Amino acid sequence: MAGARVACGVGARGQGGGGHAVLKIQKKPRLSTQPRRLAMRSRPRVTQVMGAGFRGVAPGPALVQCGASQGRRMDVVENTSGRGPASQVPPEIQRWNWGAFLLNWIWGIGNNALVALLVFVPLFGVIWLFVVGARGSEWAWRNRRWESVAQFQATQRRWARWGVIVWLASIVAFGCLFVGIFALLKDSEAYKLAHARLDAEARVAEIVGRPMSTGIPTGSIAVSGPSGTAELSFGVEGPKGKGTAYVVARRALGQWTLEQLVFEDEASGRRIDLAPSAPAAAASAI
Repeated sequence: MAGARVACGVGARGQGGGGHAVLKIQKKPRLSTQPRRLAMRSRPRVTQVMGAGFRGVAPGPALVQCGASQGRRMDVVENTSGRGPASQVPPEIQRWNWGAFLLNWIWGIGNNALVALLVFVPLFGVIWLFVVGARGSEWAWRNRRWESVAQFQATQRRWARWGVIVWLASIVAFGCLFVGIFALLKDSEAYKLAHARLDAEARVAEIVGRPMSTGIPTGSIAVSGPSGTAELSFGVEGPKGKGTAYVVARRALGQWTLEQLVFEDEASGRRIDLAPSAPAAAASAI
């Protein structure tokens, strides 16, 4: 089929109606070898009209696709993104959306899918989070105008990458925050007073043995100027056993004192009071 010319276009009309892609294949006229006669040895072979709902007028069984192999039909799919419920969602984008799942409400605002804000509803929001991941691509395609499927997919991949970055950064930040809080509690005066009192108590050493070690404290410390309170608990462990220490300390005039210190043996549940009560401490001070 040497010398063939291929013309592709959109908007041609046949007998069947609307505008669709049209492909016409024709041959150029070729001069005859006879000197006295100009003959047209080639004639149009195939005029193939492609498009859904188009009734072609040309005969011939061949199916020709512009820019591809023969025997396949090329349908021109209209871009209907941004038309809401009337939009036709391409099947290649109907898949799990990691950007919508990881960034949920932020992704919803950025893609005009405000239904994603339902993740803030208590309890229901946990379930809705997975719905957003499953249907996010469909919502984004219907609620925003996109130039092409390729542009849509590239944008959603960027959302997914940012979602991973945000979650990793959040995990690192929370980890540093917890480490900082535990370090602050362990470096507090209330904790140091309790640790020194436990280490000097023979009854505790008899239960857990020596050397004894203390774990990471949990609880709260509140300081306001020269006054404050602390309520802590931490583990105590030695070669013979282990237990838990409970501390209540108070800061007055810039000085920390133990109000209560109780050690509880883990094996027997026995409790040992290691700090005097407030009235007794006041009397001893007088």
